[in-house]
Amino acid sequence: MTMHIPKKTDSFVVHLSVGEIRMKRMLGPRRTVVPKWVFVIAALCSVLFFVLAAEVRRYGPVSKVDRKISAFFHDKGWANSIFLQAATDLGSNFAGRGLWATALVLILARRWQYIPALWLSVSLGGHINAEMQRFFARARPRFSDMPILTNPGFPSGHTAGAALFLGFLIIVAICEIRTKSLKIFAVSLALAFILLIGFSRIALLVHHASDVVGSILWCTAWLVGCYYANIVAYRWSAKNLERWNEDEDRSEHPPVGKSVDSGSK
Repeated sequence: MTMHIPKKTDSFVVHLSVGEIRMKRMLGPRRTVVPKWVFVIAALCSVLFFVLAAEVRRYGPVSKVDRKISAFFHDKGWANSIFLQAATDLGSNFAGRGLWATALVLILARRWQYIPALWLSVSLGGHINAEMQRFFARARPRFSDMPILTNPGFPSGHTAGAALFLGFLIIVAICEIRTKSLKIFAVSLALAFILLIGFSRIALLVHHASDVVGSILWCTAWLVGCYYANIVAYRWSAKNLERWNEDEDRSEHPPVGKSVDSGSK
């Protein structure tokens, strides 16, 4: 009777399997279907953004409302709030700080199918927002006792960075987290951070209200489009991988009839 002597590699495999079981309990199955109501929300956000952008471009009624909102916060003196300044500093380069960390976590969790959507939505989305700011070239709120900011403000860059990065995390949380309470907590926390950063940009008089609203609208539509494109690419790659595996198995293990015929010849 032989006795099995456990090795270090055996304990490592055991601990690794336990970690995988815990991860599977927390994370749900991979979803590759987008509900129709998500596309409706994305289409509605796109339409509202184009309407808002047209109003901003021609200095319509939206600009008048923006001036009233900025004047309200200026009279209240919220531009000197330390809490709001800390919130807006948190949103500075928010996506750049967490992009690599999020990619590493997705790789360790074996959810690497989200990485293309991460780079597409956050990195490319930030460049698109910067180009839109140059295109619209909208002036920031100006008051006699406030410093003048010369760079354009529509859509808001801080809000877009937070909305793109945290919005991507919201998508991952909705699709992957199985526990309902944990899912609600994660989504609520991310939404609270987005709204806080957007509100701080308005209250500190560095952006108009429509700058922040426009960022949230277009980022929502962009995130849905990037996630759907990632699903299409994932399905295409999965089908091709399955087909390539079948072709490889056929080449390595040909049918018996063909091998007999070739041998007889």
